[in-house]
Amino acid sequence: MLLVRTKIGKSTIHGTGLFAEEDIPIGTVIWKYFPDLDLALSIQEVEKLPVVAQNYIYKHAWLSKKLNKYILSFDNDRFANHSEECNVGEKPTDVEDEPSAVALRNIKKGEEITFNYQDIDSDHKRKLLSGEGNLTESKRSSLSAILQ
Repeated sequence: MLLVRTKIGKSTIHGTGLFAEEDIPIGTVIWKYFPDLDLALSIQEVEKLPVVAQNYIYKHAWLSKKLNKYILSFDNDRFANHSEECNVGEKPTDVEDEPSAVALRNIKKGEEITFNYQDIDSDHKRKLLSGEGNLTESKRSSLSAILQ
């Protein structure tokens, strides 16, 4: 669940993005897993869903490296895009089920909030190959060749 004020809008990275509605200081926890709100589905549960629902999960959720489940935020966090120069990253902890997300640097009001999918998503290659994020065509081709 997002713990800071945000909005969605047109992204210069990919389609729709998540934007800060307030200045966010470095180190601020901006997202925390709330199991009563955020959906966690096993790989097997996702595979049993209709294809249209599977595609939605693959696009908007991430495969947690800690839980080995797809996590779908109930709020607009699902619109956060990939950037190799991201401004948000994980804050690992042994106490929580899923790591929280923290601002890696000061984020200005109106700035797009981004993650490096490779850091948080065990299934990041699917997103990056589909054209999400800001991979150049040559990086996408290289990644595709590695997977074959």
